[in-house]
Amino acid sequence: MIARGRFCSWLQRLWRDCLGAVAVEYAFIIAFIAIVSAVGMISLGSSLSTFFNFMGTAVNDTACEMPDRASATGKRNSNRCR
Repeated sequence: MIARGRFCSWLQRLWRDCLGAVAVEYAFIIAFIAIVSAVGMISLGSSLSTFFNFMGTAVNDTACEMPDRASATGKRNSNRCR
């Protein structure tokens, strides 16, 4: 009977304690931010990878089509783009 009374008073103190509720709220906010950040990084990462691969290919193709200034005939840069 005494243990039940102590448990009830402990439970009432825990129920009225605002610090525990605030800590739980902060934990939920941090978890939400972490999940949203992870999803954003995954989706943005693949998009950025595709974009930079496309840009790299475009720059490389453009450089290969430019005339070689070192040659007297102005031929394409075929020696660097094979």
